[in-house]
Amino acid sequence: MNKKKQKLLFDIGASKMRLALTHNMNSFFAAKVLPTPQKYQQGLKEIKNYLNENAQVVLGGACGGIAGPLNEKRTMLSSAPNIRDWKGRPLVSDLQKLTNGPVILENDTLICGLGEAASGAGKNKRIVVYYTFSTGVNGIKIVDGQAVPSFQGTETGFQIIGEGKTLMNTVSGSAIFKAKNQNPEEIKDKKFWSEVAVYIGRGICNSILHWSPEIVVVGGGVAKSVPLSLIQAEVKRNLKIFKILPKIERASLGDLGGLYGAMVLLKQKNK
Repeated sequence: MNKKKQKLLFDIGASKMRLALTHNMNSFFAAKVLPTPQKYQQGLKEIKNYLNENAQVVLGGACGGIAGPLNEKRTMLSSAPNIRDWKGRPLVSDLQKLTNGPVILENDTLICGLGEAASGAGKNKRIVVYYTFSTGVNGIKIVDGQAVPSFQGTETGFQIIGEGKTLMNTVSGSAIFKAKNQNPEEIKDKKFWSEVAVYIGRGICNSILHWSPEIVVVGGGVAKSVPLSLIQAEVKRNLKIFKILPKIERASLGDLGGLYGAMVLLKQKNK
């Protein structure tokens, strides 16, 4: 009797890589979170090791996201500021060989946004903006459960929020570590986080003006250190043109949001 083929789900962020398996695109199992290797070949080795740990599974492809903009064919990273050795590497081709089937690749913020919109803090909302403030910064707009199409992806972390300032070079985890020589979770200075909240609030306000969502879902490790009330207050202070302030809530799926989103993407592509 033929075994039903299962799919590898993956979310390769700048700091963490999440892997899981699904057989029905409604739930996943054997979830694993590990540091993202800076070297591409080591990353492939970690994925192969994971598949060897689950050798009883009969695979038939994969779906997931990676940190950075993709090439036009969506087969590899076209830019990778935080995992540079992964840029231009044949990720889809290599994963096809490892998983014996087709591979769907998207930006990691997009799949996390899909997950939060379908199963997390944005559930039952028609227009959702998801923002991640982690090693990098990015945002995505989801409408009726689907990411809004774009030509080259979205990179909201590079929006200008002051003279020479972008979200990426002020409030990303990498920028904070460079400025403070500490990881964000190690910093207890309330004044510092109040300043970070101002820039995050400005960025979110800009995206509300552009995208007009019902809710903004805020995720990522950096955001965990910032009081949500300060972000909400900064948005309210700047957003004067709209009568209704969109809800601003924390992401609820934690490290596994991208895996939920990968299942959503699988369903959409398999229709």
